[in-house]
Amino acid sequence: MVHAEEEKSKSCDDEWLIDSGASITMTSDQRYVQGKQQSSSCVQQAGKDDILPVDHEGEILLTATDEHGRPTSLNIPRGLMIPDLGHHLLSISSIIQ
Repeated sequence: MVHAEEEKSKSCDDEWLIDSGASITMTSDQRYVQGKQQSSSCVQQAGKDDILPVDHEGEILLTATDEHGRPTSLNIPRGLMIPDLGHHLLSISSIIQ
């Protein structure tokens, strides 16, 4: 799990689940999405029949802490903002590309 650092607050809402099955990084919080572009696409929630509408696409910018407690930046070139998503999902494939 990655805990994103926010200047104003820290909460469970700032925790990101590292998801090896996700093809793209996704969040429900627009604070993390830069260069937003409207989207009319949808994603299917894994293991469920739910289809979730994508509101925006853009670069995901995170500041996380490393194993020594130092801040480190994560810039994910393409991510999705999905308002009805229950958790922030950090795609492994988007980190290693």
